[in-house]
Amino acid sequence: MEITCPSGLKGSIRGMKVKELGDMSDAKLIRSGKIVDKIVSNCWEKTLSAGPYPHKDPLPWADLLQGDRAWAFLCIRSATFGNDFAFEHTCGNEMCKYKYEASVKLDSLTLKELPKTSYSHVTNATPLETIVAGKKVKFRLLKCSDDQRLTTLTQQMQLSFPVAQLICRIVEVEGILESDVDDLVKWVEDLPLADGLDLRQTMEDADCGVEMEIVLTCPNKSCGNTEKLDLPLGSGFFQTRKTKKN
Repeated sequence: MEITCPSGLKGSIRGMKVKELGDMSDAKLIRSGKIVDKIVSNCWEKTLSAGPYPHKDPLPWADLLQGDRAWAFLCIRSATFGNDFAFEHTCGNEMCKYKYEASVKLDSLTLKELPKTSYSHVTNATPLETIVAGKKVKFRLLKCSDDQRLTTLTQQMQLSFPVAQLICRIVEVEGILESDVDDLVKWVEDLPLADGLDLRQTMEDADCGVEMEIVLTCPNKSCGNTEKLDLPLGSGFFQTRKTKKN
């Protein structure tokens, strides 16, 4: 199966095999957060076009954009079990709480391509720039290896996830270097909220990936509640469910 990732990276993938079930239950892989990288690396058979990357096979997924990994991961799930992903969901309406099986077509998720202005950033490893609260901010896009840093920032430094994501992307803020973590944290946390949200939006606009938000409507005739939620990517994502027949 040939796929094109959001950055323009193209390759052929396959579905998972029985021999790889061990990876899915490997506690060390799961705790380290490297399970997705392992799945994608195993099932990526050949690179047809490296897109903006200066790499050849085998691809170093740790150095690639998280948006490319997300799309490859979804495509591998489709290649393994098909395009339909069914899962159990409980209606969010407190007056309903109806449990039902929801189904999503994975190819209906919106793919956000890498903007042309970010292409050279990936190719040449040069930082992107913007102005925030009167200061020049140099930043980069999130790589797969940033998963571990995000875990460190949120668990060991007790930062909120939004703050940790900003810190992971910042290369420099007019004299405050990426390595000056404490100073960066203070600068980010002291930003006016409007400026902080603008910075996050600028970073997201420069990035690529997959829109994971889905919309579900409760099938309970006395409810019909519509809600937005993120696609559930837990342990059941690589398990197949047979759709119930009404």
